[in-house]
Amino acid sequence: MRALLSFGFASLLLSPFFALAQIAEITPEELYAGGPEAPTILSSTHPDPDRWYKSGPVEFSWDLPSDITAIAADIFISSGREPMQPYRPAVDTLSFTAEDLSEGINYLVVQFRNFDKWGMIAERTIKIDDTAPSVPVIDVSQFDKEGGMLVKLTASDQLSGLSHFELAFGDRQSKRLDVAEASRGHLLTLTPGQSSRLQVTAYDQAGNSSEASLIVWPTSYNASSIAATMADEPASFLVTLLTFLLTLMFGYLIYERLRYARALAALRKETADVHNQMIRIFTALREEIYDQIRGISKKSRLSKGEKQAVDGLNQALAVSESLLEKEVKDVKKLLAP
Repeated sequence: MRALLSFGFASLLLSPFFALAQIAEITPEELYAGGPEAPTILSSTHPDPDRWYKSGPVEFSWDLPSDITAIAADIFISSGREPMQPYRPAVDTLSFTAEDLSEGINYLVVQFRNFDKWGMIAERTIKIDDTAPSVPVIDVSQFDKEGGMLVKLTASDQLSGLSHFELAFGDRQSKRLDVAEASRGHLLTLTPGQSSRLQVTAYDQAGNSSEASLIVWPTSYNASSIAATMADEPASFLVTLLTFLLTLMFGYLIYERLRYARALAALRKETADVHNQMIRIFTALREEIYDQIRGISKKSRLSKGEKQAVDGLNQALAVSESLLEKEVKDVKKLLAP
């Protein structure tokens, strides 16, 4: 008896789990059997569910059978959801604003109900991309002797992907390039002696675009002597190069000024040392000459020639001292800061 009671209690506890397992195995067809068929969703604004669009108002419609009493519809960003927003009485069109849609893949789900029950769920994708591709990179990678240049274009788009490039060169008609052709390179011919503007626009699958431009001019028709310079870009290569060169020039001028100042200071010091040394040498020579003059002057009687020699020495010493002092003052004045 106790065994039977235990078995009955265990069956009572396990029966909800068996019921849940059975429910989980029910397919949507079985669950909604006897209900309306899933509607076919159409759109006048976004007719192709596989195409990417920019955000904006979107309209949907479907045929409404006579026995439909209500519908449910919702927009989600994941697939396989059940609509929770009911519409009574049933409507055959719905409109949404750009704010109702998210960037990426959206899913519109619609479900019909008749007098008995809800029917199968229809799902429709709406792909939205509002982000422009990256700025195109223009690579002028090859020239030939006839003035031709090979232009390679690259860009990226994380959401819808790149669609194509448009290339405008000078006053010529713009040309559409698919992504593969732009990556391989497109051959253009330069006009002799004339610069040309190369304008590139990259488009993604939703029609968003980004631009870049390049100014190209030939210096001669040799592969090594045709120059291309970036222009009209937020970070211009030419402006960057000029800024770098000006910075180098300014730094060089500061270096030369400091070097000149150090050399001038050293020259002033050397001049002062030379001046002091000359004064000492001149003083020693003068004292020696004065001793000789005094020795001669002690004679009781000087001849006329000796007297003239003494006077000449005194005069020469005075003139030499004056000239030496004047030259030293001139040099000091020239080197003064």
